[in-house]
Amino acid sequence: MPSLVFVIDTLSKGGAENVLLQYVESLSGRYVIKVMVLKHIADYRLPEHAEIEFVLSPEQKLTENGFLILHKLTEAAKAADLIIGFSDFWVNYVCVLAAKLAQKPVLLSVRNQLSRELERFDLPAINRELVHFCYQHADKIVCVSDAVKADLVQAFAIPAAKIQRLPNPVDLQKFAQNHLPPQGLEPFFAAGPVILVIARLVKQKNLAFIVRLFAKLKADARLCIVGKGPEYESLLALTEHLGIAGKVCFPGYRDDIPALLQHAALLLTASHYEGQPNAVLEAMAAGTLVVAPKIPAIRELITSGYNGLLFEKADEADAIRCIEQALANAGHTRNLVNNAGNTVTPHDSHHASLALAAVIDSIIGKTK
Repeated sequence: MPSLVFVIDTLSKGGAENVLLQYVESLSGRYVIKVMVLKHIADYRLPEHAEIEFVLSPEQKLTENGFLILHKLTEAAKAADLIIGFSDFWVNYVCVLAAKLAQKPVLLSVRNQLSRELERFDLPAINRELVHFCYQHADKIVCVSDAVKADLVQAFAIPAAKIQRLPNPVDLQKFAQNHLPPQGLEPFFAAGPVILVIARLVKQKNLAFIVRLFAKLKADARLCIVGKGPEYESLLALTEHLGIAGKVCFPGYRDDIPALLQHAALLLTASHYEGQPNAVLEAMAAGTLVVAPKIPAIRELITSGYNGLLFEKADEADAIRCIEQALANAGHTRNLVNNAGNTVTPHDSHHASLALAAVIDSIIGKTK
């Protein structure tokens, strides 16, 4: 069987990590798979059908061990048919370098609008140049949405012919099954309709906006923000300042996302930008109404009033209107979630894995 090396920075809880593990599980009978994780952080259950190698300890820094990482990736690439970078920026940079040193093809996965992600960097200019240079040398790039593809073409001059859209996969069967209320949160969910947020607690997700608008809702609802991140303390302080701490919970990371979704009244997101949010796809699969901002990646999935409700970005009053409309009109909400279920069907994990396999085979075939 052909052999693949997937490369990712960590296996901590997150969208990219979740998608990678779905692909590893689905493709394990078709390829010999090795996963190289740059830092030994693994919050997910590790796949049984793939070799896992952790390159660095949690304390070691990526940038200080660049040559060691490059050496190990190059040696792995020499023994494989294809190396696949599965995390933007640093991981994809070293994957391209390792592949070229090993004279092997390289496939890159791009999961977000990189021009917006650069805003987080201390040295955005050099990273902009590195994206332009390294990504040009990939044999192929897969991206999760048209918004991400357009960003690569317009902001980094990557040829459109090199890029293929490959939407995120969802295990539809898992999210369609009936689940008991989330363990340990039963009283919270029983106290009233729950507005669910699933996100890393970072500025990109615009969570302070959600907390502020929740404080202004007329409906007697609860807010559950699932995830971890550097914004936790400031968000907690904001709930206390607004006098709503008793109606808001921060349970951290959870492994029972299907149960949380099925027992929530709606999923709410307010991100400044996205690639293609897994939480939105999972809510659509679970039969949970999505209320989200009108940003490009979301609008590829949701048509407001047909399979979800969209509000104008950063418009607090419009977001409140959508939420209160959803909570007050169960019949209309039922129609929206039924349509959402039909919309998400093409994202089934099996179909997505076959699409990725077709890309992989096209690259391997050309190099043999």
